[in-house]
Amino acid sequence: MRVCRGVRPLFVDGKNLYCSKGSKLLATTDGGATFDEVARIQFQGKFSGFAGIPLAARVLRMHPYRLVPVGDSSFVFQAKPGTYTVGVNSQSQRVFPVTSGSRPTSLAKAADGLIVFGDYIPNVDRKSPVRIMGSDDSGVNWKELYTFAPGVVRHIHGISYDKWLNCFWICTGDYPDESVLWKASHDFSSVAAVIKGSAMTRFYSIAVTEKLLIMSTDSPSVQNYIYVVDKETGTAKRVAEIQNSSFYHAFCGDRLFISTNCEFPDLHAEVTCHNDVVCSHVWAADPPYENWREVLNFRSAFEYGVYRKPFTYGVFQYPRVFFPDGENATEYCFMYMLGLKPHPDSMLVYNAADL
Repeated sequence: MRVCRGVRPLFVDGKNLYCSKGSKLLATTDGGATFDEVARIQFQGKFSGFAGIPLAARVLRMHPYRLVPVGDSSFVFQAKPGTYTVGVNSQSQRVFPVTSGSRPTSLAKAADGLIVFGDYIPNVDRKSPVRIMGSDDSGVNWKELYTFAPGVVRHIHGISYDKWLNCFWICTGDYPDESVLWKASHDFSSVAAVIKGSAMTRFYSIAVTEKLLIMSTDSPSVQNYIYVVDKETGTAKRVAEIQNSSFYHAFCGDRLFISTNCEFPDLHAEVTCHNDVVCSHVWAADPPYENWREVLNFRSAFEYGVYRKPFTYGVFQYPRVFFPDGENATEYCFMYMLGLKPHPDSMLVYNAADL
C-alpha cells in the first residue's frame, strides 16, 4: 500500500489517474509513484489562499470535487464557487458560478462529449427550480437541459452516463417523495422516474454496468443498504446491509468498491437505527454484485467530534473514503482519506487483487 500525502484522486482514464494537490492538477501512470503537473487552478473568492491548507480547504470546499478530462486540452471540475474549466498548462480558466450553495456534487460526460451537472442547492423551502446544465463545447458555455419544477426535488445528488443505453441516470433528494432515481434520454427530452418514494430510494451516486445499476442508500437516520437495480425492469434488489450512509463507488476492472460515511443523523430527524459514526467502511463485490464483503475500515480523525454540536454540523464534511470517477484499467484501487486515520488528507493506493 502506497501513501501519497495531500493528493486527492479525481478521475481514472484507463491507465492515467488525474489528481489534485492544493492548486495543482497532477497526473500519474504508475500508481502514484511519480506525478506530472498538468495544470494550475486559480481558485475564486477571497478565501482562495487557503486552498493549500487541508483542513481549511475542507471547510471552505476549496478543492476539486468531481472532475472529467475534456479531450487533450482541458478539465472540467466542481469546486467552490461552481464549475471550473481549466486548460492544460494553465492556458485558460473559466468558472460557471453557482448562485446558491457551495458547488454541485454531480458531473458526467457522454460519449459524444456532452458534459452535464445538476443544481445542489439548500432549497429548504422547496421554492426553487432545480436545473440540469449541459455543455457541448468542453465547458466553455453552459445551458439548461432540463428543469425540475419547484417542489419536485430538493436538489440533485449524482448523475451517471450509461454508455450502453446512451442515457443518463440521475438521483435526487432528500425526503421520501424527492428521493428518486430518474432516467433521462441523452438530450433530456425525456426524463422519467424509475424508483421513488422512501428513505430506501435516497441515493447519492450510481454505478452503471451493461445490465445493472448498483447503488447504496444515503439516509443517515435509518439503516442503509446496497441495492442492485435491473435496468430493463427497474426491479430493485437489496443485497447488503452497510454501516451508514454512502456517497462513493469505484470500479477496478469488474470489481466494485463502495464506502460509507461517518455521518451523524439529521439534527431534527427521527432516528430508527444506530449508524457507525466513528469509522468509514469499504465494501467490495464482483459481478453480479450480490455477494458483498467488507475489506477495509478507517477511524475518523479527532476533530470530527464537533459534529455533535448543532452549530458546527456539516462544517468539516463527513469523514469518509472518497473514490475517483472514471474507468480504471490499472491494477490499483485508489482512495482518498477525508478526515480519516491513520493517513488523513492522503491518497492510499492498494493492489485491487489484495482487497
